Amino acid sequence: MNSNNIPTSSRSTWMDCIKIIATFLIMVNHGVSHVWTSHPIDTFTWKIIHMFFLMSRIAVPLFFICSGAGMLRKEHSISQIFIKNIFRLLKIYVAWMLVYGAIDCISLFPKHLASPRTCINAFVKSIIFGQYHTWFILTLLSLYLITPFLFQITRTRESMNYFLILSFIFTILFPWIRSLSIFSRLTETLDNFNMNFVCGYTLYYVAGHYICTIPWKKVYSQIAAIIFFISFGITYVSSMNLSITSNVPYQDSFMELSPLMTIISLSAFCIFRGLDEQLKSRIIKPLITYGFALYLMHPLFLQYVQKLSGLYTLCGTVALYFSCVYICFLISRSKLLSRLLLR
Repeated sequence: MNSNNIPTSSRSTWMDCIKIIATFLIMVNHGVSHVWTSHPIDTFTWKIIHMFFLMSRIAVPLFFICSGAGMLRKEHSISQIFIKNIFRLLKIYVAWMLVYGAIDCISLFPKHLASPRTCINAFVKSIIFGQYHTWFILTLLSLYLITPFLFQITRTRESMNYFLILSFIFTILFPWIRSLSIFSRLTETLDNFNMNFVCGYTLYYVAGHYICTIPWKKVYSQIAAIIFFISFGITYVSSMNLSITSNVPYQDSFMELSPLMTIISLSAFCIFRGLDEQLKSRIIKPLITYGFALYLMHPLFLQYVQKLSGLYTLCGTVALYFSCVYICFLISRSKLLSRLLLR
């Protein structure tokens, strides 16, 4: 029985909303991280920052969930994957890395270190090594590369169920067991499985499609909301108490592939799944068009947010987001720059 029963021609507006929120949460994560790691833990400010920092960690999983929901809804040939998806992503990535390279090159002139060789190195290093946040782009490219194989798995619900069960076991359950000291002797045995194909972000990628194939009822979103708030509350309280006890910011319980973060991220996606598909807005289209550009651009201006302290960083993050949106709007006025940096 074919499970791909979601529309292939219409764009999911509710999914676009998720991507827009996830983009903003990425900026929140990068904007408040310096306060989260350096501010005194037993203060009201840190507890508020901790809540926003925890919330921001769902951004990356949501991106992968949405990507899988979009890519696996219909079959793509290998040539289509390379031309329409991988090439487009690489084009935007390289264009923005050239911007970073240009900035690095310009910074060499006041130090009297600029030369043809050092400037070329600045550009090459930017493209090859990227920036600290561009790991996401490379991971997404890897998922695109195996999309034709994953699509074959999603053709029947039985094989998709089996894949997700294996992925949960080897991506979530085994690492969690390994982290418990009482099972430390099992570490080598568990590592010997080497089940790399079902590990990592493929869990989110396939799960996004799986959720979209379920005939949706309003009650499912309500249940998802309850699960989200309960799991978020447990994660917040437990991680905060562990941080206060050890006097060191603790985030192991809400890493992207931890059990609780998996529940939080998938339930968040399910909440949006229940939104009216007819939801329309003139704001959504440009914001989703700017998505990758916003993600790749924002570290250029993070230095200004990081000069702020305490809760002011949250205001700075909001200002950062809208400033980047405005810059993207200006870029969109040029057909050439728009093709290179936005599309």
